[in-house]
Formats: sequence, C-alpha cells, structure tokens
Amino acid sequence: MPSLWAWGTGQAGQLGDGEGKASLLPTGVSDATFSANIRQIAAGESHCVALDDAGAVYAWGYGDMAALGLGHSRDVATPRRPPPPPPRRRRRRAARVATT
Repeated sequence: MPSLWAWGTGQAGQLGDGEGKASLLPTGVSDATFSANIRQIAAGESHCVALDDAGAVYAWGYGDMAALGLGHSRDVATPRRPPPPPPRRRRRRAARVATT
C-alpha cells in the first residue's frame, strides 16, 4: 500500500503515480524508490519533494530549468533521488608573512 497519496492536476507528473495525468480521487504515489518512511513532504503546484527517515531526498513533477535537482530539465512522473552534490573545493589561503 502506498505511503503517500496525491490528487489533482498531474500533467507534469506531480502526482508521482507514473501516469502524468489528472486524478479527481486520491492516487498512490509510486513508493518503489523510497528507502525508508517519508518524514516530510513539500508539495507545490507543479512538483513535490520528500524527505525520508534515512535523510534521502526525492523529487518529482515539473522539471523545467532543473527545478527537481536531477541534473536535467525533464518532467518526472515518479519519485527520483537527486544525485549527491559535488564535493566542495577548499579555497587556499595565502600565507601571511610577518614583517618587523
């Protein structure tokens, strides 16, 4: 049984059920990719983002301008995990030379 339910407009995949169309009744969000129970969800007009108990993030829906953080600008109709961010580069500091 799905752990998340959604209904309404779904043309961009924001319902997360894999159908990409509207639903007047609650439909189950595809939870095959969730690694743990969902703890938080943010739902907007065109996309959704969820956080699970393990700290993993999932996004689905309208992907224009890379809104989902998946590395592309396509719509996604089922929850997907964004890739991890690139490692931060350390800035080197110039050594100060003391003069007297």
